[in-house]
Amino acid sequence: SNLFFHVNMDYRRIIVLCFMILVGILLPAQTLHFVFFGDTDDDRIGDEARLSYNYFKNELLPDIRENTSLTARSYFYIGSNCTKENVNTVISTLASSSSDAIFFYYDGHGYNNETNDFPSLGFKGGSKTLLSIYNGLKEKPHRLLIAMAAACNKLPQRANPGIGDGRGALEGTNNIYR
Repeated sequence: SNLFFHVNMDYRRIIVLCFMILVGILLPAQTLHFVFFGDTDDDRIGDEARLSYNYFKNELLPDIRENTSLTARSYFYIGSNCTKENVNTVISTLASSSSDAIFFYYDGHGYNNETNDFPSLGFKGGSKTLLSIYNGLKEKPHRLLIAMAAACNKLPQRANPGIGDGRGALEGTNNIYR
């Protein structure tokens, strides 16, 4: 089973819901590979990325370890380690088996480069599309793969005439998104 989607609402609730729904699928898995990339250094979104990091590290993963038979391996890349190079390394070196679950989560800036419906994710050293990350991880043996991102997926201005003014999603005339 593979799940791939972009989160644009309260992502922590979605993640908990996913795990509750998928617990039947996850239980037969041997190892959960939990990969988190968060741009905790950014002045505008760093605090939110840190909240996600703390939630996953201090709440969700301990709950999974305590309440399932899974061996949970966590890979956290925050701050200066939230790099395109580290994403490529994770994709190329992740050692999984066909009974494992892989969960990839990104919290940071994103944009839509018009090559697909999913965001390009901003890492230190360049961007990488969520779809390319998903496709790279899909090549790894697994029982379940989930790839998610809490990131903007804003289309270029020409695709949305009259909407927004080039500022942040909740600034200026964009406050309609509140």
